[in-house]
Amino acid sequence: MGDLASIVKAYDIRGVVPDQLDESVAEAVGAAFAKLAGATTIVTVHDMRASSGPLADAFGRGVASAGVDVLAGGLGSTDMLYYASGDLGVPGAMITASHNPAQYNGIKLCMAGAKPVGIETGLKEIQDLAERSLVPAPSTGTVTRLDLLPGYADHLRKLVDISGIRPLPPTVAVDAGNGMAGHTVPKVFEGLPITLIPLYFELDGTFPNHEANPIEPENLRDLQRAVIEHHADIGLAFDGDADRCFLVDERGEINSVVADQAAATAQVKAVYEGRPGVSTDELDGLTVSAATWWFNPRPSNTEPLLRLNAEADTGAAMAAVRDEILGLVRGTTDRSDNASPGGTVFPGETPDPTAGTPAEGNLMQIDGWLLDILACPECHAPLRVDEEASELVCTSATCGLAYPVRDDIPVLLVEEARRPGEPT
Repeated sequence: MGDLASIVKAYDIRGVVPDQLDESVAEAVGAAFAKLAGATTIVTVHDMRASSGPLADAFGRGVASAGVDVLAGGLGSTDMLYYASGDLGVPGAMITASHNPAQYNGIKLCMAGAKPVGIETGLKEIQDLAERSLVPAPSTGTVTRLDLLPGYADHLRKLVDISGIRPLPPTVAVDAGNGMAGHTVPKVFEGLPITLIPLYFELDGTFPNHEANPIEPENLRDLQRAVIEHHADIGLAFDGDADRCFLVDERGEINSVVADQAAATAQVKAVYEGRPGVSTDELDGLTVSAATWWFNPRPSNTEPLLRLNAEADTGAAMAAVRDEILGLVRGTTDRSDNASPGGTVFPGETPDPTAGTPAEGNLMQIDGWLLDILACPECHAPLRVDEEASELVCTSATCGLAYPVRDDIPVLLVEEARRPGEPT
């Protein structure tokens, strides 16, 4: 067996197949996890990589050798594994390398209730046990195949009340990146009043179209084009195991007509390079990055356009970045005062004393249509906005859970909710 220390990470096990991670390693980890978990049953799920099925089978053999039964869920996403762990009340294992390239694979582990297993919560002990030769149990556990997808899809549909959805079905473009969203999204959307525009739904662990890593801007290009071409209301980009999703709207890529692309790009670079905390690179257009935001103006090869992509940790910061760059590119911004628009101060800049502060009662930005379709995950009652506490509150008198809103994103998790009477 290889060197486990080289592939045991902070939150999972991950390495190159078969050099670092092979079936013998997976079997040893399965036996070790079964011993540590102390459960009678463990559920497994795997992604679409060619090595994932065999690794999942090997992991299951290790679990069974410890006298523990295996529920083999087969193909699925990581959040499907977490759903199964919570719904069935058993520990679980997901065989995936998430967004990593095709030659990698890995193992994510959780205890019953989808409680994560990391280096400080059992993963180091699993490594130690796997490196020893564990004595098999007197009797071997059973392996039972289980289709988790219908229950998982039904669970997700219950999280949102779609009765208030607008009469014309929204158009949603989804880039699965040849990953597990191609397996789960059709079932989740089944029967919903949604027009689906699918991109790369064919399961293929070689990722023939682009890496299933939406954090990289180049992997969003096809989805951005599809959103614009099909006039989609929203675009969703998933990573390989479909536990990470990036959202794109019709403004995901903003085009500006410029006479001299190189000169406009050089002007943007001149404004930003040299500022403390800001870095630039020109691998694909010009990428300018700081701790909480980045943007990339990239010239079109066929038209006199600069295509702008931008991201920040808050909506206000993103708007400030976008507006400043568009002003520079389109020649409408005077940067001589060295202060950013919208009150957002970038690294190396001085605050604009006239920027002001957000008006009272305008601290949260929750679109009305979104509030209309959201429901309490606990009791499915409608939610109301509590701007003072930055929460969405269940309207049911017998429930009353208050869910936090962080950076204008509702966190609809019961374990994160505040119960009535608890301090904010």
